[in-house]
Amino acid sequence: MDTKDRIQIIDAIKGLAIISVILLHILPGIVLNYTYSSFHIGQAVPIFLFISFYLSFKGIKDRGDSLLNYFNKRRIGRLLKQVVFPYFIVVICQMIITLLRSDNALEISDICHRLVGEGPGSYYLWVYLQIWLIIPFVYLFLKRYKCLGLFLVLLVCLTLNYCCVRASVSEGLYRLTCIRYLFLSVPAYMFLSLKQYNKYIVLFCVIGSLLYLTILQNMNLSPFILDYGWASQQWPAYFWTLALFIFLQRGVSVLDSSGKLFTFLCWLGCNSWYIFITQMFILSYINPYWLILSQNAVVNIVLSIFLVSFLSIIP
Repeated sequence: MDTKDRIQIIDAIKGLAIISVILLHILPGIVLNYTYSSFHIGQAVPIFLFISFYLSFKGIKDRGDSLLNYFNKRRIGRLLKQVVFPYFIVVICQMIITLLRSDNALEISDICHRLVGEGPGSYYLWVYLQIWLIIPFVYLFLKRYKCLGLFLVLLVCLTLNYCCVRASVSEGLYRLTCIRYLFLSVPAYMFLSLKQYNKYIVLFCVIGSLLYLTILQNMNLSPFILDYGWASQQWPAYFWTLALFIFLQRGVSVLDSSGKLFTFLCWLGCNSWYIFITQMFILSYINPYWLILSQNAVVNIVLSIFLVSFLSIIP
């Protein structure tokens, strides 16, 4: 598989992930629980960040492990232009709409709150920026210490989660940190050099993740698993994220690369960030549970999904 084909397959996987994000933000909680969403669409954000870790690790490796090559003006400029600026355009639009709908001026606290983001998934930019900053250091650390480094990253994750519990860190603050996603660097690094690891050990880790996700709803794993609604997106689950990525990679590669479905998924993947912030904007004003598009509950959910998806993708 050449580099172009590999990138297209990853774009298609991102396309599936952004569809999953929209479903996560629209489907009622009872549906998500009943369908065991933590095993499939609930892995959407971990898949996105896994891809970010993997592609960045691969890029650093291909460029000779240089930090200067990572933190160059071109990369920083691209980050600002393609990721940060579009996000703040959406935030500014939200502020304008709020001002038009309110008789009072926005207070400083309101402005700060809206700068952080409003709407489902608004935390993602801040998590991504933290990960973007630490990626080269994590890569060099894992490369130097190898297997020991994997356990040290786990120890860091456990320690940070434990400290957050003891310090009574609020849900609002915790969701803005990358703590719960930091361990994704481990399976991403393993995937980069998968042949170096014993396949039975990797399989054992995947089975462990499946067991964790299976028993998660019936156990309180605090303080080492801080559950603010993201317990399925914590370090024990991320070997399943690795396995799911491999399954998706194999599945997507079967599709005809010139076919309409593959092309559409690639297009969704390439524009996933813009679709993400658009659905964030839409769902900050449209509550799908309040939309009465049909008297039938199932039909109403389906129509809500199509409406929000259409409004998120078309712009």
